[in-house]
Amino acid sequence: TDATHRAANARLASGQYFDLSDCDADHPFPVIAPDAAHPYAGIFDGVDGSTTLSSFTLRPGSGLCGLFGANAGQILHVTLMSVTADATGCDCAGSLVGINLPGATVSNCDDLNDSSTHASGVLGYLVGRNEGVITASSVSAHSYMTDETFTASPTSAGGIAGTCEQGGSLA
Repeated sequence: TDATHRAANARLASGQYFDLSDCDADHPFPVIAPDAAHPYAGIFDGVDGSTTLSSFTLRPGSGLCGLFGANAGQILHVTLMSVTADATGCDCAGSLVGINLPGATVSNCDDLNDSSTHASGVLGYLVGRNEGVITASSVSAHSYMTDETFTASPTSAGGIAGTCEQGGSLA
């Protein structure tokens, strides 16, 4: 329900744990920290890769698209599987993070069998725009973009990150 999603979003934004099991294709999950002015600044740790988030849809409508719109913290040990990010009208889109800000870290995260669609800006399967650090992360060969992926000429597109800005790193 919308109330459940709002409560989960508030708990995560404050650094608390919650269960994503009720977020599926029929119940789109609202983007956590949907703008760079109010980024996620906590530690989201999937505990040594044992956390797989699957079969949910993100539909932000504008701005930043990803499970986390803007990340200024640490996102660790998360695997995404069969996530649909309908990023129509979004500036930066990735299934995990829209924009990874300077000083932020995404580490040991993987994107399997993902589907990101309808992006008009920067599109990466894991992170849209990287200004921070991405380490030990991957994107499955089963992820793909089709001719319908872009509703306008994208500024850039890539696998792990759509773009890696000055000061950002991929290792």
